[in-house]
Amino acid sequence: MENYSLLMGAAVMKMAMEMAAVSMEKPSGALPVSAGAGTDSSPDLGLAMAAAGSPAHKRCASVPRQLLLTTGGDHLLRDMAAAAAPLKAASPTRLAYFDDMWALRSPATVLSVQQEEGGRRAVVLDATIFHPQGGGQPADTGVISAATGRFLVEDVRVKDGVVFHYGRFEDAGGDGCRPELDKGQTVTLEVDASRRSLNSRLHSAGHLLDSCMTNLGLQLEPGKGYHFPDGPSVEYKGVIPPDQLQDKKTQLEKQANELISKGAKVLVSVFPYEEAAKLCGGALPGYISQDSTPRIVKFGEYPGCPCGGTHVADVADIGSLKVTSIRVKKGVTKVSYSINP
Repeated sequence: MENYSLLMGAAVMKMAMEMAAVSMEKPSGALPVSAGAGTDSSPDLGLAMAAAGSPAHKRCASVPRQLLLTTGGDHLLRDMAAAAAPLKAASPTRLAYFDDMWALRSPATVLSVQQEEGGRRAVVLDATIFHPQGGGQPADTGVISAATGRFLVEDVRVKDGVVFHYGRFEDAGGDGCRPELDKGQTVTLEVDASRRSLNSRLHSAGHLLDSCMTNLGLQLEPGKGYHFPDGPSVEYKGVIPPDQLQDKKTQLEKQANELISKGAKVLVSVFPYEEAAKLCGGALPGYISQDSTPRIVKFGEYPGCPCGGTHVADVADIGSLKVTSIRVKKGVTKVSYSINP
């Protein structure tokens, strides 16, 4: 009987350790770190933010309480229950760049640091000035620093309203101390200024082309936007006749550079639904709830549109723009463009 109890105790211990391991796995909804461009065609990043749900975790229901008691393992029951309990839902990350789009340095508080495959870590903060990839715009990069170490942010993604900062800790110096960030610790966020500037200029250039298309009498519905440096473009539902493509390409580029040379202040803010609709010409896309307070970007006197990205302070900051091509395929017109470095 003693041997039986020892064997059963060992079996229960093994199961408890397995359950603890399950609870420590990363959530099934954890974000991939592979690249992939977001587009403006889907509900915008900032407008789609919602309260984060708790990740799914397996619960231990296979070990009867009586078995644990007969093997003297009541404490294991408590440990297993704690290990199998679902994690508390993470609060949505406050997007501090909504308040100040041009802030490149800001404090924040660490909520968690998760281990990812390949040695990467994912840092979750209470607030962030880092723009996550989405809405056709690339992620910001930069540094999260504290007295205990520097975390190099290589990618930023959002899941259920929670922003994950992916990267690695900078190698420690010769003192042998291992860099780390702790829950509740105050850190300093620093966004790569040159990358942010380029991303903002490319995003604003894409929106500017929307206004230019309207000025040229091309009443096409804006669709996807790809505001990455490797071939930015905007798409429109509708077509331009083939015999007009070259002329429209020339006119579009001329119109864009005229507006850039004149300059105009860029308004970006969150508004009540009715006011946002007025700023956008009287209507908002159907994916935006009437109970929401959309974030709107507006160039000068031109109608605005919903957007969760970062932009320039003035249209003149875009610099010169070149329309590299206009292509029509399957009822969609794609305008590719570039800006000076």
